[in-house]
Formats: sequence, C-alpha cells, structure tokens
Amino acid sequence: MSEDFSRKVREHRNELIKFMKEVKARDPTRRMALRYDKLYVGNSIFFFNDRTGKIERLNQAGEGNMSASASFGALNMNDSQVKQCI
Repeated sequence: MSEDFSRKVREHRNELIKFMKEVKARDPTRRMALRYDKLYVGNSIFFFNDRTGKIERLNQAGEGNMSASASFGALNMNDSQVKQCI
C-alpha cells in the first residue's frame, strides 16, 4: 500500500530523494525525513522549485536570504555547501 500523491508531488519527491541520497552519501549519520513534498534535514527544510528546476532551502523566519540550490539532474554542491545547508 502506498500514498496517493499527484504526479507533481511524486516528481518533487523523486528529486528530493536524489538530493537526500547525495547528502546521505556525504554524511551517513545525518537524519532526514521526507514529508509530502518537503525534505527535513535537521532544522532545515528543502523543497523542489518548479521555476528553477532546483532543490532549494526554505527560508525560515530570521534566517535572512540563505538558499542552497542543486542543479536539476546533477547535484553540483560541494561538501562545504552541503554542510552550510544542513
């Protein structure tokens, strides 16, 4: 039995899963949770932006303008960028 998500949400989740695997490969102890179309990594929340075709960090109150982006298809983040995001 599986959840019944729209095609758009399934596509977003697939991109978030790719990002999650990349982060997990770099830091296997990192705890993450995928809920609906958002990825929770520690205190950070990531989502797939349709307009840019990238994974971005959701700006939360008081954080300023911090966003972590990964290229659509291939994640072009180095280790220091991933650690800054997480």
